Amino acid sequence: MDKNRILFGVVMFIATWLSGQHNPLITNYSTSDYKAHHQNWCVVEDDLGYLYSANTMGLLYGDGNSWEITKLRSNKIVRSVAFHNGKIYSGSHGEIGYWVKDDCGKFEYKDLTGLIDDQSLKNEEVWNIVPDGNSIWFQSFSVL
Repeated sequence: MDKNRILFGVVMFIATWLSGQHNPLITNYSTSDYKAHHQNWCVVEDDLGYLYSANTMGLLYGDGNSWEITKLRSNKIVRSVAFHNGKIYSGSHGEIGYWVKDDCGKFEYKDLTGLIDDQSLKNEEVWNIVPDGNSIWFQSFSVL
């Protein structure tokens, strides 16, 4: 009976050791790495592995080695980002839109706020953006 307990203990130890928890590769970036504000509200990755962050200073983007920041014309804080069908969507205070690269490779902002007839976004922070098939949903605390 003791041999069975020892064998069971050894088998359990080996099984636990072999199926040990794996830690994902995580890279921490400091503000001196990306040269923007320390508050990043949301981060997404595109199909090519570039990172896009809703940063207090604007849209922060880079490949992990080099970073750039581009600001909204309104200088508002970008609070949310989402990648969908090759576009980077962003939300801020009373404003929604998307970013596309121009001929020189710099991001241009296309404001979508004017497509909303009422003033429902006027005093709202857009905190979440959800791609859904061919649709994009912008969400604040009280408006979808």
